[in-house]
Amino acid sequence: MNRSEDFFNAHRKTNLHIFKWLLIISMSVWGLACYQQKEIKVYKLQQRLIEQKKQIIQLQQKSVRAETVKRIMTSYGCRNKLIYKEIMKTWDPPIVAIVIGIESEYRQYARSSSDCCGLMQISREHGLADPFDIQTNIRFGAGYLQEQWNQFKTLEGAIWAYNAGPGRVGKFLPEETRQYIQRVRTLMEVYHDQEPVI
Repeated sequence: MNRSEDFFNAHRKTNLHIFKWLLIISMSVWGLACYQQKEIKVYKLQQRLIEQKKQIIQLQQKSVRAETVKRIMTSYGCRNKLIYKEIMKTWDPPIVAIVIGIESEYRQYARSSSDCCGLMQISREHGLADPFDIQTNIRFGAGYLQEQWNQFKTLEGAIWAYNAGPGRVGKFLPEETRQYIQRVRTLMEVYHDQEPVI
């Protein structure tokens, strides 16, 4: 065997050796990619299942809240579908339903001695075009109540502000407002509802 054949054989062995390692590396990378793809698929499936579980819980909560609102409305003899529909669109339907019950006993055209109007007893000072309109009254009243909840972070603070005005929270609690807060808490216990959920 001459030197050129030796060189050729040595070169061929080196190439085969490199090819073998390239094949091993390629197979390893391919295997890792397959494993990672499988891991990604498993992760995505887990995420989908978690999301579906959340949706089921939300539907169950919505169903419970819907039944609670119906029970509250029925206790005041109200079966108005528009009132129910508007309450269910609010930030916390059971609390809004309870407040409407306390404020107006579900009388659309209720008016107080201080000239507050409608289901949620909105003050004329707010300048609503028609405070007796069901949609306008509930949307405005529920929105105002939610603002108080966002500001004071407790049910007591929100109800206090809604009834007596935000400027009085933490300073002076009128007897009427104290009784109002207690009525809300009692009714929440009666209807087995929890603290507001936004």
